[in-house]
Amino acid sequence: MSLICIMICKIYWQKIMLTLLFLVLQLCVSAQSPQSFKLANTLVAKMPFREQVAQMLMVPAWTRENKTIDLIDSTEGDSFNLLYQIRKLGVGGILFFQGHPLTQTYLYNYYQQESKLPLLIGMDAEWGVAMRLSELEKYPFQLTLGATNNTQLAFATGRSIGLQCKRLGIHINFAPSVDVNTEPNNPIIGFRSFGSTPDAVAAMGSSLMRGMQSSGIYCSAKHFPGHGDTKTDSHKELPILTKPLSYIEKTDLPPFKQLINDGVASVMVAHLKVPAYDTGFLPSSISPLVIKRWLRKEHHFKGLIITDALNMKGVAKIASPAMVAFLALKAGNDIILFPEDVAGFIDLAEQELHKGSIDSAEISHRVKKIIATKYELGLFNNRFVSSHNLMADLAQIKNIFNQKYMVDISAQSIASVVSKPLLVKVNPGFDQAPPETIRSQSNTQSQCLFSPYGDSISVIVIGDSIPFAFSRDLGLYNNFKILTLLQWSDDSTKINSILNNKNAFDTNTNSNSRILIAGFDWPTWGAKSRNIPAVWANTIDKLALHNKTSIYIHFGHSYAIRSLLNQNGSTTILLAHEQNDYSIRESLRSVFGMSNTPGRIPIALPQAETIEYPLSLKNANSDEDFFAPNLKFVLDSMLRYGVERGIFPSAQLLVLKNGKILTHSAVGMVNDLQGHSVPASVDNVYDLASITKIASTTLAIMKLYDEKKYLDLFSPIKTYWPEAKKTPWGSLCLFDLLTHTSGLPAFLPIQQMAKKQGAKCIPCQLSYAPLNHRFESNPNQILENPNPSNLNSETKGSILPNENESADTQYEIGNGVCLENRWKDSAWHWIKQAIPKKDNHYLYSDLNMIVVGKWIEFMTQKNLNDFVQTAFYTPMHLPTMGYLPKTKHIPLRGIAPSLMDSSWCRGEVRGIVHDPSAMLLGGVAGNAGLFSNSMDLGKLLLMLENHGSFQGVQYLKPSTVELFTKIATKTKKKEPTNYRGLGFDKPNGKEGNNANIFENAPLGLFGHSGYTGTWAWADPTNGISFVFLSNRTYPTEYNKKISQEGFRGSLLQAVYERLGEVK
Repeated sequence: MSLICIMICKIYWQKIMLTLLFLVLQLCVSAQSPQSFKLANTLVAKMPFREQVAQMLMVPAWTRENKTIDLIDSTEGDSFNLLYQIRKLGVGGILFFQGHPLTQTYLYNYYQQESKLPLLIGMDAEWGVAMRLSELEKYPFQLTLGATNNTQLAFATGRSIGLQCKRLGIHINFAPSVDVNTEPNNPIIGFRSFGSTPDAVAAMGSSLMRGMQSSGIYCSAKHFPGHGDTKTDSHKELPILTKPLSYIEKTDLPPFKQLINDGVASVMVAHLKVPAYDTGFLPSSISPLVIKRWLRKEHHFKGLIITDALNMKGVAKIASPAMVAFLALKAGNDIILFPEDVAGFIDLAEQELHKGSIDSAEISHRVKKIIATKYELGLFNNRFVSSHNLMADLAQIKNIFNQKYMVDISAQSIASVVSKPLLVKVNPGFDQAPPETIRSQSNTQSQCLFSPYGDSISVIVIGDSIPFAFSRDLGLYNNFKILTLLQWSDDSTKINSILNNKNAFDTNTNSNSRILIAGFDWPTWGAKSRNIPAVWANTIDKLALHNKTSIYIHFGHSYAIRSLLNQNGSTTILLAHEQNDYSIRESLRSVFGMSNTPGRIPIALPQAETIEYPLSLKNANSDEDFFAPNLKFVLDSMLRYGVERGIFPSAQLLVLKNGKILTHSAVGMVNDLQGHSVPASVDNVYDLASITKIASTTLAIMKLYDEKKYLDLFSPIKTYWPEAKKTPWGSLCLFDLLTHTSGLPAFLPIQQMAKKQGAKCIPCQLSYAPLNHRFESNPNQILENPNPSNLNSETKGSILPNENESADTQYEIGNGVCLENRWKDSAWHWIKQAIPKKDNHYLYSDLNMIVVGKWIEFMTQKNLNDFVQTAFYTPMHLPTMGYLPKTKHIPLRGIAPSLMDSSWCRGEVRGIVHDPSAMLLGGVAGNAGLFSNSMDLGKLLLMLENHGSFQGVQYLKPSTVELFTKIATKTKKKEPTNYRGLGFDKPNGKEGNNANIFENAPLGLFGHSGYTGTWAWADPTNGISFVFLSNRTYPTEYNKKISQEGFRGSLLQAVYERLGEVK
């Protein structure tokens, strides 16, 4: 049997097994076994009526401090006290609201301990438990999932949400919302729905439900019979659904029927006035006709029926709290949610029982269902939840989901929308004819979308701040400039003034100007979430009229774009639905033509037309002249091999061809701050080690050489540097240092020297203060704070050392450990005493570039970090590149650790330079200390590959780049001194294993390697930039496999072999 046949059989077998597993889990959740009812019969038979009706109640609990105190620390005899309700009244369940996961877990276990019978725990967690609990990452909204129209993604989302619920002890999640949202101004459903099409809502809702229940929890289909066609919020008033029964049957009920048929465990009944069902005055949640006749009898639902919360004004205004709860009981509900008067309800129910108005046998049957449910959920075996590793476990569940599904969800949900009357020409490739033209009666001019080959693209960001992910990912594309940041609240005068000053309203009809507008920080709730402000709708329309191409990316709810569809301009709208790193990245990929926009509009927008072509910008993957079809597969396979062989725990690879991405991938696992392994990402930042020598120190020298400042490559450095006159190496010239022909020793054991001189690690006393930074708009970018109590509740930014504290007396060298600042001076003193050999033979030495770095600082009177940041990293938009990442905006959890130090006191080294010399010097040195991800380093290489130019800006003269990147020669001798350039490594021309790159590597290559397992090379002749980053030194630097096996050279060689002819 062939390998392909074996793989096909394996895939089908896995699908069969997964199907069987799902069916078993579904039966476990939705069916109640004879054993469960046997237990329920026994318990209920001994249970007084008051205890029985108490079991039907699910009361509220918060884990926010103020609410917790109110519920626990009240007088013991207070019937509104939660502990009294649990201990004395015997309520059956708790509905948790806002709080913190750990606090909730502690209280959960305490409440369970105080309860005679296990408590059934519920929560509204429609987009995951992050909907209620802090410090967790949310899942996609249902409307976002609806835009994908992908039931497999809905199932995966549901399963992951269910796993988080199960880990937290949430037994029933009051989700999904399967309301068909046909009313655009619905104040309470909107984005909580999968859309406005009954069949799509049914399919997606059922998939999400089945995914959640496959994890071992219960779900609830809500809000029966359908809350999607209302203009009133039932939290405030009672909505009236005036539609006839035929409309309800056709529009609102199909999703509920689907989920009931597919085994949903419970149904939540809404507070609605539905004359088609019940002409009386009772809301649907307490109507016997709705519950007993329609839901039980007509739809054959045998699961749990649950009221919506009874504190909502739509039902609470009907009668007293005790009476409202009793009416819910009498109507046929199994679980009564959020009763406002528990004791009063129990008293009233007992009184009505004696009057004969309710049937005790029917009540007992419902209570037996609740007890059986608790048995099926395993609560009679173990009702408690472990808090050990809780936060790490919850993060791991979400991280696995992100790795597997978030890119697909974001990519498949994005929709390109144009107004039907407008002319739009959709161009899948800049050099190709458009496949389709939609013609307009009002405009006859063709609208060509974005291209990297025309004029630059101006970018307008509307929102509170520019998200880091947006500025980072926008930097992947050429020819852009950030135009300005404006606020949603700005008036027309301010907007027009700023944009006119920026020449955004181009009056030249032949202009090739292009505008990209991104709308961030969109409100989640309320009328403002459903409407773009009129001033901005007019402005976006005006921009479209005065520019050749205008694209607006909407990171918010779909309904808001209605105002744009009625304008006169030709703005193409990208619906990204919500704001996160994934939606930002995938929307920009769509804008620049790197992916299609397959998403559908999940709601009814009659004026809109969706388009599925890439918007315009080609990348290498769509260009057969450049793309090797199996290259990515080969490289990814090699990367996986590297992880499996233990060559490195994680890595990133970026390969560019003529500035276009051939492959950009991550592999392996990175430990998070709790020591839990999470999948590596292309966003992870790595310690570049000796790549610092070219990406910082050499670049700085090139800049000074360009500007003819203080620079003669062949003059002794002591000529301009008084400090060097007192050293043994003051007579060396920059040429000697940059080519490693200075004779300085290869290495000084500075760390050991410091230890011998009495250097002792001390606990860091650095104080951290919040930084108001653009991360504030994205809670996923919070940098872990060593002392969370120092941050106020609104702080969501990264952190910086407080200048007023002890940062001037110590510096960090490891995991919370510091040295006194005087050891920086000692380290530099020892380096100044190094004696060079008199012969000028090649000997690679870190000391060379340390000396050059110090020379740069003296001559420019700037810190090396500040100099290269100002000259290169900031203007080139390289946000992850720089020294001392803990003092920048880089989240600590996004930095790959480089060492687990067992020889000294550093502990886990993360965000602090690995190199001992650079570490002792304070983290900023000419030999090491730089951090970056692969994309930012790739852009730096691309600038050098393009002869010093990047995105239309000339950072270095072409002659300077050529001089430094070719094999270096003495001016007088005109002969190579070795195979190296000025600062740059070059192919050594040797054969076999002696080749430093790979045998017969193109001579035009220049770059460098790094001790932590990094590699960066550029080849202007063949248009190739190659970046490989890893943390092979983690947990131990004695892992030498990466060099012993020539792994990095094999990767680069594979690139050249599969690209064909090499010059």
